[in-house]
Amino acid sequence: MNRLNFQAQCGEIPTGGHGNLARHQRRLLRRARVSALLLGCGVWLAAMSTPLHAHNTPPTAYPDLAAQVDELKPLLDSYPPKFQNEAELVTTQKRYGVLKKQLDTLLSKQPDEPNLLLLRAELQQLGHNMDVADAFDGAAQDYQHLLAIKPKHVDGLLGFGQLLVNSSPQNAPTAAQLFANAQCVTPTTPNEAAQHGYFFALYYQGQLANAVRQARYNQQQWPNAMHQQLIEVASAALSRAGQAVPTEAASQLPACQP
Repeated sequence: MNRLNFQAQCGEIPTGGHGNLARHQRRLLRRARVSALLLGCGVWLAAMSTPLHAHNTPPTAYPDLAAQVDELKPLLDSYPPKFQNEAELVTTQKRYGVLKKQLDTLLSKQPDEPNLLLLRAELQQLGHNMDVADAFDGAAQDYQHLLAIKPKHVDGLLGFGQLLVNSSPQNAPTAAQLFANAQCVTPTTPNEAAQHGYFFALYYQGQLANAVRQARYNQQQWPNAMHQQLIEVASAALSRAGQAVPTEAASQLPACQP
């Protein structure tokens, strides 16, 4: 589930600080329970709990680290995290800390290593969902560093786009371009993760008619319940605004950045 939608749809109020550890842990657990109980959040929970890229393509040099990052994703790949109890939360926080230190040590010796940059960016992106201090900034910096080295790194483009689109509507235009650039790496083959992310970037910019068209395109290309739900959600938002709901799908892929 996306932070913006959890706050807007489920009544969660963003917090500016962490307070002491015990209070922070109770807040995370409370958020997880609230999101599970509030039926009004069901559609968005189903849609946003699907990450844009669910698993790393394990780098041959770091398969163990990649596997450890992936092991955290079932709990941390959406907001709020899916902790069942305090023990699970504490264990996950410890695992996160150990893995972050390992990646910090390796990157201190190889600061431009793309596989390590991606892994630490993804890890900190997960940490952001756990309200780890500075995790958002750290993930953004690692994605920016990675894309400066490899501008067409698809997982880097998708991951950075997801981080931004889940953070603030102000970041949606930048996220849209990142998703478009990920699609442009394979211009003749539609990329579901890029197209899925592009829908949310349109939605958060308030381009609801285009978001409906994009959701229809996604449903045509990859028919499933998630894309159908997004058609319904964006259409309902348009109807509430008193606007006509498009019946046609988007006719072309998003434009690449020159």
